[in-house]
Amino acid sequence: MPNRSTHMEQDAITALTARLQRIFADAAPQRVADLVEHAYHSFDGSRIRLFIPLLVEHAARDELNKAPDAEES
Repeated sequence: MPNRSTHMEQDAITALTARLQRIFADAAPQRVADLVEHAYHSFDGSRIRLFIPLLVEHAARDELNKAPDAEES
């Protein structure tokens, strides 16, 4: 059974996804969700989890700022 910190981490990731979808409204919402999910899973093996939501946010923002939404092309 997941512990409390796992629930808090998942809640933070869910909130992050929604926030980035609002900020990057020109990007497809699924693209934002996929980028967040990909960045989040890149930390699956990490033992220290405290800053993972922040690191995920930076990684997703970097990708969203890098190029226009491919689905719009």
